[in-house]
Amino acid sequence: MHPRNPKVPKALEEDYSLTTALVFGLGSDQTNIHVSTQFIELHLFTSKYRLVSVHSYASIANFAEAKPWYREAGPAPLLRGGVPSVWSYCRCNASSFLELSALIKSCQTYLPFISFASLSMATDYSQYQLFLDRQFHLPYSDGGDVKLYVDFETHSQHLRDTAAQLSASPVMNHPFTSCEHHVALPSDSRALAVVENLRLLLRCIRTKQVSLYNDWCIALDKFPAMTERMLRSLMNEAGHVSDHKWTKVAPVSYSDFATLGVGRWLNDVVINYFVQKWCSREGTTLGLSTYFAGKFLFQGNSCTTAKTGTLTLADEERVVKSCRRTMKIRGLEFWDSVFIPINENSSHWYSAYIDFRLKRIEIYDSLQGTCLANRRKPVLLRKNANLMLVRLQIV
Repeated sequence: MHPRNPKVPKALEEDYSLTTALVFGLGSDQTNIHVSTQFIELHLFTSKYRLVSVHSYASIANFAEAKPWYREAGPAPLLRGGVPSVWSYCRCNASSFLELSALIKSCQTYLPFISFASLSMATDYSQYQLFLDRQFHLPYSDGGDVKLYVDFETHSQHLRDTAAQLSASPVMNHPFTSCEHHVALPSDSRALAVVENLRLLLRCIRTKQVSLYNDWCIALDKFPAMTERMLRSLMNEAGHVSDHKWTKVAPVSYSDFATLGVGRWLNDVVINYFVQKWCSREGTTLGLSTYFAGKFLFQGNSCTTAKTGTLTLADEERVVKSCRRTMKIRGLEFWDSVFIPINENSSHWYSAYIDFRLKRIEIYDSLQGTCLANRRKPVLLRKNANLMLVRLQIV
C-alpha cells in the first residue's frame, strides 16, 4: 500500500469503488478521484508517492486541454460535456470500454431500444424477441402497399448490418478481467454483463432474420394479388435502369430479367446465372448448365422422356468431359455434389441433385400436382422414375 500522505484530502480515504468519475490512461500506480458538483479534484500518486493536485476543472475535457498525455487517450464519450455519475476503470481496459460504447451507439441506429444502461441489466431472450418484433414487422394485407417489398428489403438489410457489426467487433470477445495494477472493479463485471447481453441480442437478431423471411414468404403465398402487383411494379422499375448497371449481372440483360415477370417463361440465361452464383457460394457443389440435362439425361432437348437402357462408354466419356469443363469454368478443384437444372418442354423448370456425401439422389419439383400424384404411386411408377435410373448410371 502507498504510505499515508498528510496532504491527501480526507475524501480520498474513501473506498475506491465508490468513486463516480470515469478516468483512464493516467499511467500511474494508483488513481483516486473526488468529484463535487462544481469541480473535479484529481490526485495522482506516482511511483515516488508524490502528490499532484489539479483543481477547479469543470469537466474532463478541460483537464484534457491542460494535459496532452491524457488527451491522447481521450475522454470517454460518457464524460464529454460534463461530469455525470459513471464508471471508473484503469487504462488496461480503456480502449475496450470505448469500443464497447461505440459499438452500442452504432447499433442504436437500427435498434433504438438498446442503451448502455439497459444492456447492463439482466434480460432474457423473450424480451429481445419482443423488441425486435416491434421494430421489424411486415404490416401486410391483401390490399397492401405494392412497395411492401422495399420494407422487407430495408428490414432485412438493417438486421444484416447490425448482425455484421456485432459479429465482427473484437470487444465481443474481450474478457474484461482484472489486471496486475488493481483488483477487479465493478465496471469490469458490468461490462461483461453488457457483452453477454449483446451476444444474446445477436442470437435473437439471427432468429429474427429467419422469421422475417418466413413471414415474407407466407405473405407472398397468402396474398397472390398483392404479390403480382409488387412484381409488376418491380419489373417496371427495372425497365428504367441504365444499361451500364446491367453489366454487374452479365450476361443477364434486361430482356432476360424480364422473363421473371408475371406470365413469362423464365429463360436459361437467368437460370445459368443463378446456378453459377449459388454453387460458387456453396464452394463444393458442381452446378451444371441448362443444356446438360437435354444432352445426357433425356431423349431430346424437350426433357420430357428420360433415356433408357445402359449408357455406353462413349456416353460416360462425354459426361466426364462436360463435368471437367464445368469444373474449370467454376474454378473448382473438388466437389461432392452436383446440381442439374431441367427445363421440361420449355414450360416448367425443376432440378436434380446428386449428393455423394450422403449417397442421395433427389429431384426438386415445385408443381403441387406432381408431388401429390407421386405420393400415391409406388416408387418405380412415379414421374421421373426413369430419370432417377439414368442418373444412377451416371453416378
